[in-house]
Amino acid sequence: MKKTDFQRYAADPIAFFADRFIPTADGPKRLGDTWFDFQRDWLAALAAALLAVATGKRADCRKFYFEGPKGVAKSTMIALSVLWLAIFSRSALLVQILAADKEQAAEWWKAAQELLRLNPELASYVNQQAMKIIGDNTGTVAETLAADIAGSPGARPHVMFVDEFCQITKQEFLQNCLDNASKLANSIVAIFTNAGWQSTYQFEWRNAWRQSAAWKCFGRYEPSPSIDSTDLQESERRNSPGRHRRLHYTQWSPDSEDGVPEAWLRACEVNEPTPWNLPPGVTAVVGAIDAGLKSDAFGIAICGVEVETRRVRALYTQSWHPIGGMEVDVGEVEKTIFDLAQRFRCFEWLCDPWQAAYLRQRLCNHGLDARDVPATPKNLDLIAQVFWNSFRERLVVIPNTMTELLGDLRKFSIAEKPGPQTTAWRLHASRDQSGHADVGTAFAAALCQCQIYSRSLPRRTGSTSLMDYPNVGSGALVPVDGCGVPLPTAYDPYTTLARQGYDPMSARQIPLPRR
Repeated sequence: MKKTDFQRYAADPIAFFADRFIPTADGPKRLGDTWFDFQRDWLAALAAALLAVATGKRADCRKFYFEGPKGVAKSTMIALSVLWLAIFSRSALLVQILAADKEQAAEWWKAAQELLRLNPELASYVNQQAMKIIGDNTGTVAETLAADIAGSPGARPHVMFVDEFCQITKQEFLQNCLDNASKLANSIVAIFTNAGWQSTYQFEWRNAWRQSAAWKCFGRYEPSPSIDSTDLQESERRNSPGRHRRLHYTQWSPDSEDGVPEAWLRACEVNEPTPWNLPPGVTAVVGAIDAGLKSDAFGIAICGVEVETRRVRALYTQSWHPIGGMEVDVGEVEKTIFDLAQRFRCFEWLCDPWQAAYLRQRLCNHGLDARDVPATPKNLDLIAQVFWNSFRERLVVIPNTMTELLGDLRKFSIAEKPGPQTTAWRLHASRDQSGHADVGTAFAAALCQCQIYSRSLPRRTGSTSLMDYPNVGSGALVPVDGCGVPLPTAYDPYTTLARQGYDPMSARQIPLPRR
C-alpha cells in the first residue's frame, strides 16, 4: 500500500471502504462502484464514529442500530470496519464481535477472509488467528464472542459489533456485553440485524433504541437489490408469508399470524364424495386420533398415499362432541375405529397419549398397530412443517364433502418460535363454537406420517395395499416419535379379522402376527 494511500485511508474510512474489492456475481469489483445508496449511508454514519475512537476521541454518536433484509452485506460491513480499525487505529483497541453461536460468529470472519484474499495488500498489516484479527502495527485485537460459549465478562471493549441481534436469545449475555462497552466513555456499539419476533426482548429493545436520542437507527424495508427476482419468488413459495416478510422486508413477526392461504386450500379440494372404502391406487393408510372427553371433541382422521402422484388423500374424518357435560363414549369410538380399519385397510393408528392411552391399549390388544405420538417439540415442529409444505406444494387431496375438516383447516395458523439453535414451527388452532379443530389436528398427524411413508414407497401401477409392496419394510425409519420406528411388515390383519368373524367389542382377543 502506498504511503499516500495509507495516509488517505487513515483519515477517511469511507475512502478505504470504497477502494476495497468485494465478491460479486460478475467477479471482484470495487465496493465504491457497486454499493447502493443505503449501504453507503450506513457506512458513512459508522465511519465518523470509527475515526473518532481510532484517534482517541469521543464520537458525536456512539450507538448505531442497523436492520435490513438478507443480502445487504451486514457481515461484510462489520468485516470492513474491523480491518480498518486493525490497520489504522492510533492505539491498541479491543474490538468484540458478538453473535448467537459459533456458526453465526463465523460469518464476519468469512467475510474478512474473503476481503483479505481479494485485497492482498492488506494481509501484511494484520495477523489472522482463529476467529480473531490482530493489527501488526496497531496492536488492535478483534475477537469473536458467541452466546453459546463462555465470553469475557470483565472486558472493556472500545468497539462492539453485534451480528444478527435478533438471533441472540440469551438476554443476559447481551446485557453483560453492553454493560462492558459502557465502561469506556468513548466506546461505540453497532448492532446489525434482520427482523425477528415481536414477543422477544429484542423487539422491546429495538423499539426503545428507535425512540432514544442516543441511538442512530437505520433500516431498509424492501428486498435487497442484490437478490435476484427469481430467487425472491422462490423464497416466497418456499417460506411461510411471515418468514418471507421477515427475511426480505424486515417486518418483525408476531408468534402466530399465518393461516393456510385460501388459494392453497381450494387447490387441494376435489369435487368428489367421501369414499366408503379404500380407493384404487391408494396405499400406506394411516389413521390418527385426537382425544377429548369433556371440553374438546374426539376426532379421528384417515389418510392414504396415492401411489402414482405421491399426494396424500383424506379418506375419512369423524368427530364426537360431549353433550350436556357428559363424556364421549369411548366404546363407540373404538367400535367405529375397528370398522374403519377394515374398510380402509389401515395399518397404523397414531394416538394422543394424554387421553387415548387406554384406547391405544385396547386397539393393540385386539391386533391393531396403534402407538402414541407425544407432543414433544420435535414432533410438533415436524408436523407443522410437513403440514405447511404439503399444502404449499399441492400434495393434499380433500373431497369437498369433508366440510368439518375444511373448516378446521381454516382455523389453523403457523407459528414460528425462536429457539437457542433453530426456529421451531407450531400449528395453532383458534377455538370457536364448533370446537378446537380436533379433526384437523388428527388430520395433521396422519398427513405427516403419510408424507414420511410416501418417500419409501416404490411406484407401481395398480397397487392398492402395502401387501403389494413386499420390499417396503424394516429398512425405512419413521421419525414421528423422535426415535425412529420401522415401517410395518406386509400383512393384512383386517381380512383375517373379518374371516374369523371378529367382534371388536367382545372380550375375545385373536392373536395376530406382531412386529
